[in-house]
Amino acid sequence: MTKKNKVTITVLILGAFLAVLNQTTMNPALPSVMKDLHVSASTAQWLSSGFTLVNAIIVALSAFLMDKYSTRKLFIGSFIIFFLGSLLGAWSPNFSILLTGRFLQAITSGLMLPMSMTILLLVFPKDKRGYAMGLHGLIIMFAPAIGPTISGFMTDGIGWRAMFLVMAALSAIIMLFAAFTLDNFGEIKDVKLDIPSVLLSSFGLFSLLYGFSEIGNTDVLVLAITLIVVGVVVLGVFSHRQLHMDKPFLEIGVLKDKQFATGTIISMLVQSSLAAAAIMIPLYLQNVRGMSATISGFTMMPGAILGAFACLCAGKLFDKFGARFISIIGLVFITFSTIGMAFYSLKTLVITVVALYSLRSVGLTLASTPINSWSISNLPNDKLNHGNALGNTLRQVASTMCVAILISVMTYVTKDSISHSVDPSNRVMQLNAALDGIHWTFYISIAIAVVALVMVVAKIKDVKSNKDANTIDEPTSKKIKLDVNIEINSNSSLLNQEI
Repeated sequence: MTKKNKVTITVLILGAFLAVLNQTTMNPALPSVMKDLHVSASTAQWLSSGFTLVNAIIVALSAFLMDKYSTRKLFIGSFIIFFLGSLLGAWSPNFSILLTGRFLQAITSGLMLPMSMTILLLVFPKDKRGYAMGLHGLIIMFAPAIGPTISGFMTDGIGWRAMFLVMAALSAIIMLFAAFTLDNFGEIKDVKLDIPSVLLSSFGLFSLLYGFSEIGNTDVLVLAITLIVVGVVVLGVFSHRQLHMDKPFLEIGVLKDKQFATGTIISMLVQSSLAAAAIMIPLYLQNVRGMSATISGFTMMPGAILGAFACLCAGKLFDKFGARFISIIGLVFITFSTIGMAFYSLKTLVITVVALYSLRSVGLTLASTPINSWSISNLPNDKLNHGNALGNTLRQVASTMCVAILISVMTYVTKDSISHSVDPSNRVMQLNAALDGIHWTFYISIAIAVVALVMVVAKIKDVKSNKDANTIDEPTSKKIKLDVNIEINSNSSLLNQEI
């Protein structure tokens, strides 16, 4: 790897880290935003849910953008948008401008994840792509882990607006660094923006994700179900259109590759399992155990950090052993740690929560990194951006859908347990009812992990390393040399005699 390649990787890592870090920084600041801008909790949550929706839409657009524009233009242009969004957030005299700033930041985040993954895969040789995916996994797991902690300290110390100013300053530094060092990768293609495809994908994803996010709200249940149905139909029309276009906006056809399709389904299951713990453990610690948000964050941080650094190990192990063995170990870790979480009680020690979450985070890393690397390893280089865009979009949909289902199940079980209790007004019984609801979410998560484990055992087979696969044995090389040296004559009989 050349020195320029190493510099490029550094720029990409810094850019992706900042974009992903920004995803979780607003969560601890929401109470302060509500107070300063005089908005309700249901309005303020759009700073997070709206960010997710825009992020998902841009991920779907990323493949086209990477085909259309050079690496340098796309990277620097996206961070100009991020810089402007951060300045808007810092200034924001009202909530609408603040939300606009977050939407601009989400554009960069949605572009940087698939873009950084694709370029890392192009820069690293094929027999080191597992390490590249591990490096990418380190970014996308470590940044969200420390985001809420940094945001909490800044919000309490100097206010939430200062956080946007820091983001603007960091993005300006990254832009300057990229302007002098970043190289272009891949080929620019003569592609045109298909407006109907953009509208179909954007509206379909918005309807689907927003519908799932609101399905637990009984007040708008009919609307949520309607949006989900509309989203599925619109995305079906979008997929049909892509499969029948000469130059599709998004290469849905990569799913025809069985290895990519299988790996994508398994990674969607793993992502769904990840959502269960990420949502339910804070609810358990804060709503059931009565702990503060700060303690809840610090309880989950060791697992998040261990899982992030395990990404590098998982990538190296994939390069050496393949995906099957490592992902089986990861899913076994996930299954048994989640079984332990299903036994959480009102007296479970915090150290037990930390240990189980840490084991689960490491398991998720050991499962997801090799599976993602294996699934995309069969695609040609000119289809990597489409594979990454499609894979990231499907994982986003799976995560959102799973969270909605888990929240709905938890709410239903909690209400049912309270209604059947001897004294519904008793505080202990209310807490036990809430605990029953959380237990059921972990039961579902166990089932998801088991299905993923069965699929790995049945579908993922160990393969020779790329290095071995690309090595030509001596007899074959001699044969190739002989064939090349044969002068092909139009007289077939003479050609046969020469052979």
